[in-house]
Amino acid sequence: MSVWSAGLLCSAFVSCNEAGCPLNNTVVAEFNFYQVADGQLQKARLTDTLTVTAVGTDSILINRDLGVSELQIPLSYARPTDTLSFRYASNRGTVIYDTIIIQKESYQNFEAPECPTVTFHNIKAIKSTHQYIDTVQIVNPNINYNATENFKIVFYTTE
Repeated sequence: MSVWSAGLLCSAFVSCNEAGCPLNNTVVAEFNFYQVADGQLQKARLTDTLTVTAVGTDSILINRDLGVSELQIPLSYARPTDTLSFRYASNRGTVIYDTIIIQKESYQNFEAPECPTVTFHNIKAIKSTHQYIDTVQIVNPNINYNATENFKIVFYTTE
């Protein structure tokens, strides 16, 4: 095999892989936190430690995060409903829970034969309990490769 043939063969493999598969192949739902201040909706940063678990599994999705204003969480591949438990722990020892229930349709996205199949989601509805959470809104129902705000969680104002 000549050097020219080997170079052509090598460049053909590289170009197929670069063109076919996306570099960012992570699919997560993005939750942003808000609070009403002075009559305006503003970004909020949690002062309590937050742990998020997937109800019905042993999966801890976020473990004792502190001072966060947003989260990126993967959703299940096959279940039509995901239930997330938000556990807030204050430095005074108080623990409060909220539950978020997400109804969705999941579907497989196929890019190219050399790429793995990825699960995308279309959000149909969301609801929550109301311990710390005032409301949860769907901002963008399409969860795919595009890292964008999917949910707006508005917390009660503590003034």
